Amino acid sequence: MLPGPPCEVAAQTCFEHATCSTEIRACVCEEFFVMSGDWTKCLPVAAIPYDSACEENTQCSARMGQGSSCLSGKCACKDGFHYLQGMCHKSSGYGEPCIVDNDCYGAFSYESLSCVEQKCDCSEGYYLVGRSYCRRMGNVGEECVFDMDCQFEAGHCESNICVNTAEGSQNVLSFVGNSVSNYSTEITTESPKIELGDACELHEECTAAIENSECFANFCVCTPGYSNFDGSCKPDLGGTCSETGDIDYISRAECRGNILRCKAPYIITQDNRECRIGIGEECEYPYDCVVTSGNVHCVANTCTCLEGFHVTRGDCTPDVKALGDPCLDTTDCTNAIPYSSCISSKCQCSSGYFEDPTADNVCVTVAGIRYGDPSDGLGAGGRGWINGKAKIFLYSTDSRLALGPTQAPIPWVAEVIAPEWFTTHYIAHTVATTHGDDCQEDVQCHETLGQDGGACIDGACACKEDYHFRSDFCREKRVLGEVCEQNSQCYLESKELDRVECRNGICQCGYSYTQTQNLDCSSDTHPPTMPYKEKANLINFYSFQVSAIIAHFSSSLLEL
Repeated sequence: MLPGPPCEVAAQTCFEHATCSTEIRACVCEEFFVMSGDWTKCLPVAAIPYDSACEENTQCSARMGQGSSCLSGKCACKDGFHYLQGMCHKSSGYGEPCIVDNDCYGAFSYESLSCVEQKCDCSEGYYLVGRSYCRRMGNVGEECVFDMDCQFEAGHCESNICVNTAEGSQNVLSFVGNSVSNYSTEITTESPKIELGDACELHEECTAAIENSECFANFCVCTPGYSNFDGSCKPDLGGTCSETGDIDYISRAECRGNILRCKAPYIITQDNRECRIGIGEECEYPYDCVVTSGNVHCVANTCTCLEGFHVTRGDCTPDVKALGDPCLDTTDCTNAIPYSSCISSKCQCSSGYFEDPTADNVCVTVAGIRYGDPSDGLGAGGRGWINGKAKIFLYSTDSRLALGPTQAPIPWVAEVIAPEWFTTHYIAHTVATTHGDDCQEDVQCHETLGQDGGACIDGACACKEDYHFRSDFCREKRVLGEVCEQNSQCYLESKELDRVECRNGICQCGYSYTQTQNLDCSSDTHPPTMPYKEKANLINFYSFQVSAIIAHFSSSLLEL
């Protein structure tokens, strides 16, 4: 209770809803009121905390806590706080410190995180995706978005429902509009017409009544790429369409170029069923704004990234603070650290620039390089030397600090005109041009395979243990369920990389494949590919057998 202006006796008049307290000799407000900042009136406490009308912060904080504020005349939570059970809690993400469960807040979810041993961890029934995002596990018949949500053997997400492809399902949940409806497995005699969610044995039972449906796990569901819109199976966003123009069953969507897509400037939601407003567009409520990471809110009627995040490719990514921080685009790095680039998803000094060991997060370049034949003395060729040039990396004989790529004669010594902290004499090695090239030092492989993943292993350029060679580069292994930006990051131990893809920002099995318990993708209709050598040997074997049989019958005929 905050006191107001001074007073002397109880009978002294203060102002409406205030009385004089003889104990503290000051005007105090009645219950359910708080003192204004200028001590001139008592303001009512916000009865319904969130979104209630207000004039000052204290009207909100009286019930919502110190994390609340009066924003544009309405009670709301400050940035960095979230509203739950009538209070504004300071938001702690995965792995961050907490005191109670309500302190933990994950993207799009209040219940995905719990406070365990004073740190936010995935709640029971949730699993970790990537490094910081917890998703709900789905049992048979429960809703899902990805196959990995159905975390049980033979689990598969079909039309947003977890089904057991080995045993079938006992119950089906199906989306109708924006709600979830529970359908009985019994077909009543009052309504013989087959509907989505009804039991079935043959595909024809479903397709005869519902176009683009199928009988899957003994229930009528929409085929992959289609969803239940008011009882009909219609294409998801990103699917094919034929009639140019607006789409009546998805607001803000259109058919253009035979592809179903969101109109500009709207963006697609993760379930491919809605078009929402993106960064920089007008909004009224926080849920109007959608990006993959979830690090967005509505401020002054504009979709804006949360504090500590910035816009990259339509998403809100963490601000870069130091070399080595993760990035999606080179602009993430250069906006924070001049002369840096996004290399292998980390901010590093650009080619020709090097991290200054005398200062934090500073990229510098050398003044120049001159070359010379050791027998003639350093610098005999000068900077204009052109004969016998080859692409090389220069590195210090002491610190192995890379300085390339550049051009210089091989195998001559090079001197670098550089700051004092550089060792001035360097040795030159040729740069590898492909995976498997001969090498002596890791630096020879970096330009071709990447600085993070490329290395010289047993005299040949190869990928480090946590990387894999795909699309002519060493890329960090992202297993099923981990966050990704492109298909080439996704990895399978089986090396059947055509079966995995980056979909909705997460590595998942392709639509024709099913995730296994050992994080692989399999399909009964896609038998394992036989290695070429084994296939050739098998063909030669059968060819030999056939030739032997023909020869045997030929000799038998001659004897006759």
